[in-house]
Amino acid sequence: LVDEADEALFSDGELDDNYEDVIFTLQGPNANGSFDLQQIDLNGASDTIIENVDGLNFVYLDKNGAPLARPVDGKNVSTVPPVANLARIRSVEICLVVRTTNEDYTHTDRRVYRNNQDSDGDGAHDIIMVAPGDNFHRHLLTARVKCRNLGLR
Repeated sequence: LVDEADEALFSDGELDDNYEDVIFTLQGPNANGSFDLQQIDLNGASDTIIENVDGLNFVYLDKNGAPLARPVDGKNVSTVPPVANLARIRSVEICLVVRTTNEDYTHTDRRVYRNNQDSDGDGAHDIIMVAPGDNFHRHLLTARVKCRNLGLR
């Protein structure tokens, strides 16, 4: 099913190519204490996409843009929605906190990095990470990704 005219431009018509399903993972910590974001293809080959990642956060949203209930799997409560909500996902807010490679000793980072959602209903945006008071500069990047072809049946 195609719900937008431009979708035909993004497809080669095949569903079993090597990059049809991609796994993203954080690897580390590295010698400098940071993590690398990597993609792993179906053959297990990995490529580093982004170095010096300090925080990665996913919030799953319904058709109205409301955060879906937090998962109850007891393992990684900030990234995997409960099975009951999988069919309701229409978009995903992805937040990434990256840092500089080198320290700047004239700067101390004590910032609290938050996403744009209040998924636990406490009235505050969810915390991604709290900077440890070190000398790295950090930047928060946020994007909302529409999940194509979900909910069209």
